[in-house]
Amino acid sequence: MLHLLFHNRIHALLGSLLLLWTALSPAALVVAQSTPMPDMEQLVQQLSARKFIQRETATLELIDRGLTVIPVIESNLANQNYEGIARSIHVLVQLSLQDKNQRFGSSNTARLALEKLAQSSNNRLARRADNALTRINEIREEEALARFRKLGGCVLLQLNPVNPIPNPVSIDTIANYERIWPQHT
Repeated sequence: MLHLLFHNRIHALLGSLLLLWTALSPAALVVAQSTPMPDMEQLVQQLSARKFIQRETATLELIDRGLTVIPVIESNLANQNYEGIARSIHVLVQLSLQDKNQRFGSSNTARLALEKLAQSSNNRLARRADNALTRINEIREEEALARFRKLGGCVLLQLNPVNPIPNPVSIDTIANYERIWPQHT
């Protein structure tokens, strides 16, 4: 009997929650549809907003809008504070890495924008853009090496005593690696 009473209360509670959810859903949709989407200029200005949620929302929205935001970001960089500059560069990095087909060469407009910013007379902006380009290059290098390894290649790393970060010195196939250094296989 107690089990049946408990079971009925759970069904009543679930029914109430379902009714409440159904009642609120259309209202939420009407509010969402009635609020206009901010234009790109406003989004770029919000990168320097005082509230974190505005900055974060603007950052994600700009990344979602794609390559069309690049000219607006470039033209508004002079008006950005330190946070706005960092977020603008983050958007450009994400756009540069986003499209697999446009990663390399002159078709990558986000990378070209970063290269242009790296030549800026504003040292803080140029340094941040240069660091972003270095990060992009490291990511691309790791992806290329991973693809090469997936195809059966082998990368030999050489440690530099001055700089202990491993540097690829030669790339060869596993067959040649086994032929040259049979004791290491």
